[in-house]
Amino acid sequence: MLVEKKIFHVGDYQTQLGEHIPNVAFGYETYGELNAKRDNAILLPHYFSGSSHAAGKYKNSDAEAGYWDALIGPGKAIDTNTFFVIGVDCLNNINGFNPNVHSTGPTTIRPTGKPWGMAFPDLTTVDLVNVQKPLLDSLGIEKLYAAIGASGGSIQSMQWAATFPACVERVIAVVPPGIRLSEYTSAIVEMWTAPIKVDANWCDGGYYDSAFPEKGLDASLRLITINGLHYRMASKLFPIEDVKQEAGKGSRHLQSETGFMDYIHAFCDQRKVGIDPNAIIKLADTLQTF
Repeated sequence: MLVEKKIFHVGDYQTQLGEHIPNVAFGYETYGELNAKRDNAILLPHYFSGSSHAAGKYKNSDAEAGYWDALIGPGKAIDTNTFFVIGVDCLNNINGFNPNVHSTGPTTIRPTGKPWGMAFPDLTTVDLVNVQKPLLDSLGIEKLYAAIGASGGSIQSMQWAATFPACVERVIAVVPPGIRLSEYTSAIVEMWTAPIKVDANWCDGGYYDSAFPEKGLDASLRLITINGLHYRMASKLFPIEDVKQEAGKGSRHLQSETGFMDYIHAFCDQRKVGIDPNAIIKLADTLQTF
């Protein structure tokens, strides 16, 4: 499928914690057609580092399709011959520098002429779904057939059901953390932000006109990626094997000498383009409120 990124303008928004954000907007994509009864809509919030680009391509020459293209489309598991699927960018999407992501966040220019940076208001998971609700209202959708999401998207899907129970017929939560974020999982999410905060270039978030905290971002993305994968995947695709003996050395079993870490580095190098480190910190804080 060829798809189009659209932008929904919410307008001014008051957060759950009482802060004001002017001119809120976010990106979205749709797949399939909304039926006459408007009862075939599926909402698709994305995972932590993802975006609304869940299926199809923007143009035929794109290297890759959306992240769930294997599931979404005509005749697929989420059949767009039957369902109208809406992928949404969350408020404060971490891909703040990506031209294909449109989401108000730390990179957004304030009336002062400067980016919000770490002054961007603190959000809760309720804020994430509150901002998305006006999009459904504008489309005349009173009840979703389902809210479906993976990881951070599962959190938003469950929050949708809690905040707007009359609107959500069912939830498909893929790899969810449970109905609340546990202390252990919250600690892992907090560790995702640590490398950024100790990067000397971070400057408490004031790096937009100076050196970029690239090392901190690299380390953060490696943590996020490893935590998002299963150990069986690493064992199956990148088994540890004995390294050939070298002079004066015995056989070693070092994960750094297998393909798994090469895979992690290559994946993160590809993914980091367009990501804003401040948004990682802010979104981690938001998910910890779930």
